[in-house]
Amino acid sequence: MSWKLASHQQHHAVAPHIYRLHFGLEALRPRRSWDVVELRQSVDSDFSWSGTVLSHPSWGSLVELVEQPAGRQAQLSDYHGQLLARPGDQLPAGPASLEVRLRIKRDPQACYFGLGQRMGPMRRDPGSYCNWTVDPPSSGHHRGIASMYQAQPYLMLHRPGLALGLFLNSTWFSRFDLGLEHEDEITICTLGGEAELFVLAASTPAQLNRLLAQLTGFPMQVPFWSLGFHQSRWGYREQSEIAELVAQFRRRQIPLDVVHLDIDYMHEFRSFSFDPQRFPDPAGLAEQVGQQGVRLVTIIDPGIRFDLHSPYEIARQGCAAGHFLRNADGSPFTAYCWPDAALFTDYSKAEARQWWGDQQRFLVERGISGVWIDMNEPATFATPFSQGFSSQLPVPLGLASGEGTDATVHAEVHNLYGHQMAEATHQGLKRLQPEETPWVLTRSAFVGTQKWAVSWMGDNHSWWEHLALALPQLVSMGLSGAPLVGVDIGGFFGNTHAELFERWMEQAVFYPFMRNHSALGTRAQEPWAFGPEVEERVRQHIQRRYQLLPYLQQLAEDSHQTGAPILRALFWEFPDDPESALHEDQAMFGEAILIAPVTRPGHTHRQVYFPPGSWYDFWSNQVVEGPTFKVWPAPLGKMPIFLRGGRAIPMDSPRLSTAHGVERRIWWVFPAEGPGSARRSDQTLHWQDEQFRLEPSLPCQVVMRCKDTTLTREYP
Repeated sequence: MSWKLASHQQHHAVAPHIYRLHFGLEALRPRRSWDVVELRQSVDSDFSWSGTVLSHPSWGSLVELVEQPAGRQAQLSDYHGQLLARPGDQLPAGPASLEVRLRIKRDPQACYFGLGQRMGPMRRDPGSYCNWTVDPPSSGHHRGIASMYQAQPYLMLHRPGLALGLFLNSTWFSRFDLGLEHEDEITICTLGGEAELFVLAASTPAQLNRLLAQLTGFPMQVPFWSLGFHQSRWGYREQSEIAELVAQFRRRQIPLDVVHLDIDYMHEFRSFSFDPQRFPDPAGLAEQVGQQGVRLVTIIDPGIRFDLHSPYEIARQGCAAGHFLRNADGSPFTAYCWPDAALFTDYSKAEARQWWGDQQRFLVERGISGVWIDMNEPATFATPFSQGFSSQLPVPLGLASGEGTDATVHAEVHNLYGHQMAEATHQGLKRLQPEETPWVLTRSAFVGTQKWAVSWMGDNHSWWEHLALALPQLVSMGLSGAPLVGVDIGGFFGNTHAELFERWMEQAVFYPFMRNHSALGTRAQEPWAFGPEVEERVRQHIQRRYQLLPYLQQLAEDSHQTGAPILRALFWEFPDDPESALHEDQAMFGEAILIAPVTRPGHTHRQVYFPPGSWYDFWSNQVVEGPTFKVWPAPLGKMPIFLRGGRAIPMDSPRLSTAHGVERRIWWVFPAEGPGSARRSDQTLHWQDEQFRLEPSLPCQVVMRCKDTTLTREYP
């Protein structure tokens, strides 16, 4: 049975280049406190909506409905027909069980990107994609997985001269079908009885990213230390082991800024606790490693041990105040997680978010610098963890969430669980340390989470396939509005080996978030775990990261101000070059550096596509004029890296931590056409038509690389 939705249409521009279309089975429900959209008021624009076609004089027809939107009875299933709920669970009556379907004509001249975290090609068409946050099976992420930890119902269309964004502002389960069901159509389905679609129109991807940030929030500002190298492992079980780990990095002269503490540090896997025997003095540990320029980040899970009778007060406090998810009868909902039976905070309640944020005081008072939030899809187990690993068991869809005008069922806010946990954690850290820049790392996310947290792509494997998928995955996150991202270097599950680890480290130098992390029971993968030759090359890779930190800091600040990705698709920088949209195994690190990683065993050469312009080989004086293809040498330790002509890149002299000062700043200048002139006035470097801000009192060296020579000048 299906219904037409024409009687409840709303439409207006919320910005000169953002248009809102709303279709509902009933009158528009009130705005909720968790709405991620930041633009709501109607404004004047040049858009025109006919009832079926949205057009703009700059780009013509943008969205054309194949038919009037329709509604139908729904079920929660992926595109394979597999139910995503726990056995016997049903969607609650009302909006939760009503699906709205939009059918839109597909542009055959365009390529489609976005939709956030996926295991597959960067280009999304043809394909079908679900938006429902889950903890995928530990057997491994693969291309057939319909949903992962994050949900980003945002689709991007690109062709030269047009960048179009379609953001489905629905926190319910949704699905995007790009040409599978109907080859010439895009079908967008969502539960909830209404579909709110924001159409963002721009001439370039850069303009489109700014529009998305204006609509859903600009990426968070990150502290400088977080851009350094992070070391982690599930299995660092003793305080003394952490101290020795940091000492090893320093003895071996390998840069390090952060050590992450996985669930091993907790007492019986209780969030906001330290094991009194194994981690007796966390504040002392933080001070000890801090003297060596290293900070601590601790993992926190949403599952609070269901313990109302011990000195562990957080469970009693949360129950007394009604901060946890509730069953239909009002009793606290419990499920199994690391601490066995656990309670789960209801982050859709403003008071619960405030309370959760206040709990961060426990960590802040012990010298912890950042918070890593995990298992927040939310993930729960079928049996107690104390009995061993088990399968996942989804949270019931009908749990009561929120209160007042925010009151709803879990099915509506499931996709927001990690997002709201990140918001609560970030805001709590900010209240507790207003003079510090908060740093939060999250596994689950939604569109808008970029305001509150950095994210990583979850529990990958030590497979070449996962190394190959890492780059398009991270680039897609940037296209979807989330630029502060990374993957676990070397792979989390499984046993990595020397060649794979080194190739991964080569690529990870250019990740916005650079962390080496591995699972309990796997082989060690610290930088020195594969012998002295690999250690030396890995040391050089991490040193290169630290040399590039001033450039990366500029990119992070630009991202915060404009929404621009840090790791960019080629077509993002070269939108008028059709060839640039076809290469997902290369990327731009900002506007000036092109990387072409090796992602196959034994390969010592690879084909590289050079977009239009001059490209300087990082390792030699060779210069290539694009657009062109070339086979390029890529031995271990020398991944193909190219510097873009007409740009200048700031680099630092080597150091072991961002807490340590640098002796001088080095500006690498790459003329587009022959050597230009560089001069310094006050604290500004002038080169051609560009101006670059210099650090006061920091000596500066300008290295100008030309096709046949290298020119060097010292300032002062």
